[in-house]
Amino acid sequence: MVRTPPYASSININMWSVTGSYWARVLAPPLLQVTESTEELHEPRQFYKRTRRHRTIFTEEQLAALEEFFQRNQYPDVVSREQLAKQVQLREERVEVWFKNRRAKWRRQNRTSLDQEEHGTDVNQKHRPHCVN
Repeated sequence: MVRTPPYASSININMWSVTGSYWARVLAPPLLQVTESTEELHEPRQFYKRTRRHRTIFTEEQLAALEEFFQRNQYPDVVSREQLAKQVQLREERVEVWFKNRRAKWRRQNRTSLDQEEHGTDVNQKHRPHCVN
């Protein structure tokens, strides 16, 4: 006797009973499949928890070289990044991400200084709670 799975809709119950194991494979959810011999549910593959990449800790020398290069060119091309990466002994991908983050910091600093000029206040002072002595 062919059993219909609990997730089979009324539309495909007839198809299930006609062809049996074929529809068991087609209708089974992606993570579970019905085996032909025992009709037990099993996982077709193992899933691994994705491990996070460790955070890169830059040395003073690396930061100095990266900052110096950033002052000359905020958007280095691949060849420049590869040369700089070799010079500071980092992977080019880390240098690329460093420049991306440094440009974001530069934009944030510019935005903050523009706010200070417009409002005539220190942005840090504006967000600091008022202390009464």
